[in-house]
Amino acid sequence: MRAVRPHESLHAPAIGACVEYEQSARPNGQIRRGRPDVLRADEMLDYFDVLADLHRSRRPTTYLEIGVFRGDALRLASEDAVCVGVDPEPVLEPGNGGHCHIEAMTSDAFFASPRPRELFGDRPIDMVFIDGMHLFEYALRDFNNAEALSTSESIILVHDCLPRDAVTASRERTTDHWTGDVWKLVLCLLDCRPNLDLSIIDVPPSGLCVIRRLDPSDNTLRDAYNAIVEKYRPLGFEAWEARSADVLQRTTNNPEAKSWSRRKEFVALRDRLAESEAESAALRDRLAKAETMRERLARSETRTRELEAQLRLVSASTSWRLTAPLRRVGASVRRRGA
Repeated sequence: MRAVRPHESLHAPAIGACVEYEQSARPNGQIRRGRPDVLRADEMLDYFDVLADLHRSRRPTTYLEIGVFRGDALRLASEDAVCVGVDPEPVLEPGNGGHCHIEAMTSDAFFASPRPRELFGDRPIDMVFIDGMHLFEYALRDFNNAEALSTSESIILVHDCLPRDAVTASRERTTDHWTGDVWKLVLCLLDCRPNLDLSIIDVPPSGLCVIRRLDPSDNTLRDAYNAIVEKYRPLGFEAWEARSADVLQRTTNNPEAKSWSRRKEFVALRDRLAESEAESAALRDRLAKAETMRERLARSETRTRELEAQLRLVSASTSWRLTAPLRRVGASVRRRGA
């Protein structure tokens, strides 16, 4: 089955914040290379920043990405790393993923093939980003297969783990922006694998879950796969609403999540400051224009007083009084002519 594209749905006004970040902060799909905590005025903090930060801090020597689409996330991987992208229909933008192996197949086919061993050899996968089919059972299989090729020091990242509403978080896609029911994987891992360390980073458009303390020898999810799917797949969005407070309490209070929360607050404050500065500049411009108008008005009033004074002098002059009869005759003639 074709993987759901992580960005193709973000070009219509379905979910305000999700759309805004893609259209304004990421024009033409461009990805930043700078520090995630130092942003230009036209940029927002999103999951690419988290990915970039992890690539820089961890410097994985082996990297696997499931769900490639344009390759925007692939380009964040170091050129020294063994980078593999899996997508049945990749649509790479020029310059994206040039140093990576692109496997044009489903993730199920990839893991069932010899390709992982051929590409990574005997080395475990240091970092995995799962952003493929947005359905719980697919995300669960991707996690199981990726963990089996990892170590306790590896990390797995899952996109679209933080649902925004029932419509976009349903199994059936009826909107442009669609996260599917990947959020059920979070519930499943918290319930069935409490030994894992889950950290949910609340960044646009729909969160990023960082999973640590992996155990490739743990077969809990693999052995009970069918029963787990039967239990979690039918759940409706009300299950998330009922458990979201507990889930967020358990996954967002760690230092990593708090750090990114502070960065978001910084960006929000920076944006508010920029808006305030722009408003102040506009007010200063209006004030400057008002000052100019006041100066022009003052000059006009001064000129008016000067002319009134000259008129009074002329009216009081002898010549003005002596020529008064002539002016009256002239006025009479003009009236008759009219």
